[in-house]
Formats: sequence, C-alpha cells, structure tokens
Amino acid sequence: MTPAAALALLFFAPLAFVYGRHVAHGLHRAAAATGRTPLRLSRGRIVRALGLVLALAIAIAGRETLAAGLPPTLQRNGGVLLVLWALDKIGGLGLILFFLSVPYVMGSALGIAAAATGRLLPPAETAAEDEVDETAAGPSEAPAGIDKTT
Repeated sequence: MTPAAALALLFFAPLAFVYGRHVAHGLHRAAAATGRTPLRLSRGRIVRALGLVLALAIAIAGRETLAAGLPPTLQRNGGVLLVLWALDKIGGLGLILFFLSVPYVMGSALGIAAAATGRLLPPAETAAEDEVDETAAGPSEAPAGIDKTT
C-alpha cells in the first residue's frame, strides 16, 4: 500500500466508521422488522457502492484509454460508448465530491459487513427498561381542571 493510500484510509476512516455504524443500525432494524437477512436487504447499497467504485476507476483511467482498448466491434457500439461516457461523468462528479464518495463506499462496506456479522449494532433493549415503575413515581394525578371521576 502506498503512503498516499494509507493516509487516505486513515483520514476517511472516522467518517466511514460513523456512516458504517448508521448503515448497520438501519440494516439491523429493517432485518428485524421484515425478517430478511441484512445481506439480502443491502443488495441495492452494494450495487450503488460498486457502481461508484467502477465510475471512479473509469474517471481516473480515462474513458478514451478504455475505449481504445476495446475490440473494434465494441468501439463502434454506441451503447457501450454511452455507458462509458455516463460512468466517466459520474466518476468525474465522484472525484469532485471525493470527500463524500470515498467515505460512502468505505462506510457502506463497513456497515454491510458489520450488520452481516452482528457487530456495531445498538444494544438490546430489555422489557425491564421499557416498563415504567409506577410505585416509584407515586400516584398518578390528573392535571388541574380534569375530572378523573368520569
């Protein structure tokens, strides 16, 4: 790993951790509510993160360089060139918003992994915490002006 990559990981790690914890909590809540696994719920997030990584790679490598390396039949295919152009534009925007796109990808990966393994989840709530101890609170009284006899 190059020193620049290590510095980037060190710089973006705190923000990615916070976002990853948020992702893990959301996936955990959704899994508990729907009964589906966190990995199954995170398919869209995985596709978006991988698409952003691909777009960033195309923007860094250069669309023209990649198009020149394609076979001649694909170089004339408008659909392939359109997809490369779109990914290049998305990657260019991702490079401009570098400080958002890198923690998004890192945090998504961390959050999905944490939700799948059961880590970084909120503490389990017990029924004892949810119950209200009415004897300690004293008798409940109605606010002034409200008759409790009806």
